[in-house]
Amino acid sequence: MKEQSWTVDSMPDLSGRRFVVTGANSGIGLETTRNLFRRGALVVMACRNNEKAEAARSELLSAGGSGELQVRQLDLSSLESVRQFSHDLLDVRTELGKNGTSATNVVMRRFTPVLVRTGVQGCESQLRAAVDPSLAGGEMIGPRWMAFGAPVLETPSRRGRDLDAARKLWEYSERATGITYPFG
Repeated sequence: MKEQSWTVDSMPDLSGRRFVVTGANSGIGLETTRNLFRRGALVVMACRNNEKAEAARSELLSAGGSGELQVRQLDLSSLESVRQFSHDLLDVRTELGKNGTSATNVVMRRFTPVLVRTGVQGCESQLRAAVDPSLAGGEMIGPRWMAFGAPVLETPSRRGRDLDAARKLWEYSERATGITYPFG
């Protein structure tokens, strides 16, 4: 029996379904938008640059599709942009926009913690904290990283510093997942 592979041709009709695609004017976002649009979906193209988004929208419309394309500005590095985008969704009659303030709550809960906190808002993004050498690999962020303000050094609890417990947890995780990582 041959195993079936999923392709975009396997995608069902999406008429009446609504999607928000970030970065919809290029790369994976554009291809995702193209395929959702071809299948009849309403796609909100959430992009940083409206001019590029409109150009991508025109290209998609000329190529044909049975869905609907709407451009909305969204810069995930700006908290104000995320707030504005979530409010704009209320004006777009999407599933997110039908429930009044729930659109704001969904977007803010989803994007704010991980991406939009920057120096402009008074703290660093989680992604930058993980890779910027000046932030010591994120050790200055700690569990209160969601709070506005300067990063603070967090002192782990005694239990959190227990290397034997950490080793056991690692080994249990390896057994549970069946994945082992050779170190050394």
